[in-house]
Amino acid sequence: MREGSETVLFLYGVATDNANGIQDMLAGAALGFGSGTLVASLLYAGLLRIPVRWFFAATGTMVLLLAASMASQAARLLIQADVLPSLATPIWNTSHYLSQNTVGGTILHGLIGYDAQPAGMQVVAYLGVLIAIACGMLWVSRRAPLVQAS
Repeated sequence: MREGSETVLFLYGVATDNANGIQDMLAGAALGFGSGTLVASLLYAGLLRIPVRWFFAATGTMVLLLAASMASQAARLLIQADVLPSLATPIWNTSHYLSQNTVGGTILHGLIGYDAQPAGMQVVAYLGVLIAIACGMLWVSRRAPLVQAS
């Protein structure tokens, strides 16, 4: 119920934003529905051809990178709040190669936690979580499967 009310309030805001609000909202809804249908169809067709083991390995890797990204961003917020030391700010600056304000930088930031100017503590948090979870995933995958007695 809460999600539905948030959606209604968001769409009401879009519809009343300007003179073309309702047209923009309907065009966005049609575009979203069409692209969602296309992506779902392609995923369904592709998932039927992909071995399940590879699918879960890829999604596990993406979740691992997302968790490390969240740890890095948490470290950044704690540095800004003066709870953690920065350990050097910034360690490097790659914004002249790939700025976070570009489409590619934004996508990489969302998927793997790319930061053009990370602080040292962000790198420590990212690598710490990455290594800890990767070791846990490796440990679980190497455990012998449980055999049920019959």
